[in-house]
Amino acid sequence: MISDVPDGHDVLLPAGEYVVGSRLRLRSGINLIGSGAGSTTLRLLDEAEPTFVLLSGEAGIRISGIAFDGGQNDLAVSLQVDGCTDIVIEDCTFTRMGHAVHLYSSTTASCSGITVRNNRFSLIEDFAVRVTEGVSSVLIENNTVADVSKGEAPSPAAFYIRGVDVTVVGNTVESSADTGVLVAGPETRNVTVVGNRMRTTLVTVFLGSGASHGTIVGNTLFSERDFGVHLFDREGGSISTIVSQNHLLSSGKSGVQVEGVSDFIISSNLISDPGTRTGQKVQWRCGVTLTSTDGGGAASFVVSGNIILSEDSSSQMNYGILVTGAAEGAHIVSNVVRGALAEGVRLEQDLRAPYYVETDDAIITSRTVSTRR
Repeated sequence: MISDVPDGHDVLLPAGEYVVGSRLRLRSGINLIGSGAGSTTLRLLDEAEPTFVLLSGEAGIRISGIAFDGGQNDLAVSLQVDGCTDIVIEDCTFTRMGHAVHLYSSTTASCSGITVRNNRFSLIEDFAVRVTEGVSSVLIENNTVADVSKGEAPSPAAFYIRGVDVTVVGNTVESSADTGVLVAGPETRNVTVVGNRMRTTLVTVFLGSGASHGTIVGNTLFSERDFGVHLFDREGGSISTIVSQNHLLSSGKSGVQVEGVSDFIISSNLISDPGTRTGQKVQWRCGVTLTSTDGGGAASFVVSGNIILSEDSSSQMNYGILVTGAAEGAHIVSNVVRGALAEGVRLEQDLRAPYYVETDDAIITSRTVSTRR
């Protein structure tokens, strides 16, 4: 059917189960349309090639209304999109597979203009959607990820991002054994994570390891054992990221953990009950923690207008805001902290000018005021 349909037409799959024993290759301008994810199923034959639908160097394809089932193949990849443009994947379900949707650029063709929306993922190992280096202009919207378990990847995630101009918006992650959204890599930039609801075992949103220019706004986040948001760079690089208007419902460790990065804003977040995991060190039991890596401490940052609350008996929040390294260019103002076991704002080392910090009972600033007669 795929080979014979004329260019510009649809391949329509009636209700039923279609067992795929060899790789299907889609063509440019040909849409693959099922009767609905509850009616039309493409299932990978046991012990067949892991990738069972391949788009390579194609353009203008829509895939919708299909249930993709990886069968008994732990490494199954239902859709591998290689060096394609203008691809839409919508209203499908994906179950029993390693990477459900894998986007990447080849040595000869870039991958851009990809939309993944209104899909449901379940029984996934490692990644529901994986965006690798060289991919740009991706929209991941209104998907539901029921669960992601750990297979071969060291850090599995519902959405794994190593691309440029990627938007992750309005998705629900019901459970992930590790991370909800993982944004990393020196070529990764302009990633927006907005309006998602996510529950994870470990970090809910990670951004760093060279990635920059991120926007993490308006999300509802819950981490059972780790950080709600983790900004990290071993080299102490500029991250140019905004973390704002999120509701961090609860976290096993600190609500927002910042390690060795500069140029960021953490503002107007509601951070509830951080530090629920017992036996953790102090710098992992705070509303916001700013600390150092080998590349240096936090620099050129704003932490303002956040509400940080410890109200549940399981929360062991020691400080609302903790600065452990010799931070530079700190601006910490107008935060509300309630329920800290020790102090609302704690500075463990002297700051480097310029700085302006409001603690519980003082304003600490490097500014000088001069008068002239």
